[in-house]
Amino acid sequence: MLELPETVEPGGSVAVTTTLRAVGTKTLSVGRLSLGVPEGWTVEPGAVRNPRLKPGESAVAEFSLTAPKDRQGKVAVGATARTDDWTVSAARDVLAFDAPEVGPRQRVDTTRGDWKGAYGADGWEIPGFGRKNPTGVVLDTSQAGGTWTWNGNSTEARGPPAPHGVGAPHPALLVRCPRDLHRRHRKHSQACRAVSRRRGRGRGRLPTRRGGRRVRCARHRPRLLPYWPLRRGFLALLGRQVPRDDRAQEGGRCECRRQRRIRRLISVPRTQENRDFMRHLLTHGVAFLCSIVLVAGASSAAAAADGEGRRVHHVDCRATGGGANGSPTHPWRTLDQVNSLALDAGDRLVFARGSRCTGTLAPKGAGRPGHPLVIGAYGEGAKPVIDGAGAPDAVLLHNTEWVEVSGLEITNAGNPGRNKRGVHVLLDDYGTGTHYWLTDLVIHDVLGDDTKHTGGSAGILFSVTGSTVETRFDDVRVEGNTLRTVDREGIYFASSWNNRPVITDYNPAGPRWLPATRVVVRGNTLEDLGGDGIVLTATDGALVERNVVRGFQRRSAGYNAGIWPWNADHTVFQYNDVSGGETTRDGMAYDVDEGSFGTVFQYNYSHDNAGGFFLVCTAGGTLGDAVIRYNISQNDRFRGIETCSGSFDDVRFLNNTIYIAPGVSQTVVNENTAQRHEIAFRNNVVVKEGTGKATFALRSGAVTVSDNMLHNIAGAPANPGGGTADPLLTGRGTATGIGDAGAAYALHADSPALGAGAALPDIGDRDFSGNPVPPDTAPSIGAYNGPGVEGARPTPVEASPVTPLLSNSGFENGLTGWATRNAASVADAHEGTKAARLTAPAGGFATAEQSVTGLRPATRYVLSAWIRNDGGSTVLGAKGFGGAATSASVSDNEWTLASVEFTTGTTGSTATVFCYREQPGTAVCDDVTLRAL
Repeated sequence: MLELPETVEPGGSVAVTTTLRAVGTKTLSVGRLSLGVPEGWTVEPGAVRNPRLKPGESAVAEFSLTAPKDRQGKVAVGATARTDDWTVSAARDVLAFDAPEVGPRQRVDTTRGDWKGAYGADGWEIPGFGRKNPTGVVLDTSQAGGTWTWNGNSTEARGPPAPHGVGAPHPALLVRCPRDLHRRHRKHSQACRAVSRRRGRGRGRLPTRRGGRRVRCARHRPRLLPYWPLRRGFLALLGRQVPRDDRAQEGGRCECRRQRRIRRLISVPRTQENRDFMRHLLTHGVAFLCSIVLVAGASSAAAAADGEGRRVHHVDCRATGGGANGSPTHPWRTLDQVNSLALDAGDRLVFARGSRCTGTLAPKGAGRPGHPLVIGAYGEGAKPVIDGAGAPDAVLLHNTEWVEVSGLEITNAGNPGRNKRGVHVLLDDYGTGTHYWLTDLVIHDVLGDDTKHTGGSAGILFSVTGSTVETRFDDVRVEGNTLRTVDREGIYFASSWNNRPVITDYNPAGPRWLPATRVVVRGNTLEDLGGDGIVLTATDGALVERNVVRGFQRRSAGYNAGIWPWNADHTVFQYNDVSGGETTRDGMAYDVDEGSFGTVFQYNYSHDNAGGFFLVCTAGGTLGDAVIRYNISQNDRFRGIETCSGSFDDVRFLNNTIYIAPGVSQTVVNENTAQRHEIAFRNNVVVKEGTGKATFALRSGAVTVSDNMLHNIAGAPANPGGGTADPLLTGRGTATGIGDAGAAYALHADSPALGAGAALPDIGDRDFSGNPVPPDTAPSIGAYNGPGVEGARPTPVEASPVTPLLSNSGFENGLTGWATRNAASVADAHEGTKAARLTAPAGGFATAEQSVTGLRPATRYVLSAWIRNDGGSTVLGAKGFGGAATSASVSDNEWTLASVEFTTGTTGSTATVFCYREQPGTAVCDDVTLRAL
């Protein structure tokens, strides 16, 4: 389905919305959606990716369409979605039109409703000319796109029945007036406005005739005090003659009924008694009016104009003495005074810099579109402080909207360990609340408890509660704030309106999923967090970018990560820098969590996190359609990518760079259960350097690995299209932040990764450093797609030293390290110079076995050895690892590689491996190896 306005001004832009729905029984594969427009028209973006759609699912994409400035007329706009196996399209017409300037006054009518109507009703009216068509005034229908008629004597306009319907308004219909009309009808300059007027404001009675001329009566406008009697009083004091009707006009007098009543009211005879009365009225009445003004000023001095007519309420909790009225000289002194105010749209509530107010700031009132309620600072010095002093909230914005808060310092350290927040924006059965901007705030020492939910502890919490009125946030901006030492959450969004089947705790009887929209979290710095950094739940289309998180999961007993969504759709995370995650519960920088779809993580930097780089997690629910591309991970420990217990589909890790320094170990992809985890791991660079180990632990069989550069990775899976060479990263391990990470992980001109990747539909249009990624062109492997960097080659990556699990595994030192029976060291070796020969006597056996320590619990290992027999069979096996003994048999008289797998117990760290012959005869064993999978 294609939706767009019917008209657009030349050079203007309109929004175009496309909806793609999967019908029938087939799942639509991933594809691309683009708009086709005529030459000269532009559309942004050029194309978008269509997610995979199951039957009944739909996807919405938005474009911005811009018309050329120098062209008018109707054109066709087409939308086409295609993949390798299907194509679908739709088209709509749009009219580009701009009325030319033909007279001093003209306007395009946009009033909805029927244009047909009698004079004075909701039809067209040309003020000042009644029911006649004045000379020279014409109705221009040349651009109306249909046949229009106009009867100038009855001011009726009727349009074609399609596409707008009979009598419906048309955007290209206008009234043109001659240039000299305002001169020919000088006293009625509004005659050529051609506007559709309604009854009420601005309309007077029908004109009356005086002296053969049509004269329009101005509407009487009542004033606070009677103007005419005061004016006559002033004239009487001056002894001047007062005309009976000051509004007499040459050529006739206009008197509506109301005007005649006023004339009778103001006909005051010129007598001394009346002069004395007016002197008394002016002397005492003016004094009385002044007292009213002074009292009003004392009670609402905060209404002092700020240059735009807005009321400004000043607050300084240091002030003493005198009355408080919110003025700069007599500011409010306590938060209780502030909270009792009834604030209006456009009001400003400002706190004195250098001051400190204790308690909860909970203002009453709301703004409106274009006139937000603004809370900020005034004066010079440090940011004003709002100290919650252990209250549940330092700042509480409850059931309000159109609010902007900036320039404050907020703390809430009192009663440490209790449930509390710095800033809490709460909607409780409110409906849709719009426009919440929190900017330039410093929030610190919010020492809350270890809870996260709609009433949990956080530095900034947006929460929706209730179940009666459908409630959500719209137009939220959290930008440029600093949060430091906060328990538990940094910035958190939560909602009771979050129920849908994709989450574990789905409640069909609960409030449906109603996501917040137009949410932007940008440019914030968060440090020393007890739990999570930034979490978005129940949002749609949120943008989280250019945030820095340093130190999280420091004090919570729960599971926490740096930045992540839960039950949120179409979230984009980009240009973020996360480090210092502690513990492995979860402790990784980023996460795509349960119930989230259409998630994009791109151009982010992760480093030095104890829990790793990335988590993809679902339990009883599901998630899907996530792409993680062009990110860089440096020295993240434990896990590169971790999964949870549940299954999921369509998660793509593309063109990322992972560097693991000496002394750091990591499981690059760790499936901790055998549930299906559909992960595509493609076009990535993974480099392990020096001591420590980097491995893969794949269990579900759903992880596909291809086109990667995996250097010094132990036990790497099959990697078609990829390689193991050193990718020649120009500054590996030297990045200090997201600002220089791109340069540190650029590719040298001799890198084998340049242009060696697979062209994929989901890798975007630029790399981590902003270099373009042309579509349908093989990119480089990793997060860098720019030209190779010239100059000296980087120093070779230090190989990871291999510490063998077995001692003397090739028997080059005879039988040292092995427990043997009927065995001997011989020169008949598979490789090297020596091997172990087993000679089993009749009724006996021969063996060589070794006890191994230092194994990892609950880990798969593979044992292998080369065996040759002189008849009979010989077995290779393992026992004592926490499970039943296992073995493999060899009977060939040629060197044969035998292997067997086993898994250590949940607490097991030892095993015994053996080469054993029971049948009489001779066998030779050599080159025994043991490694973890």
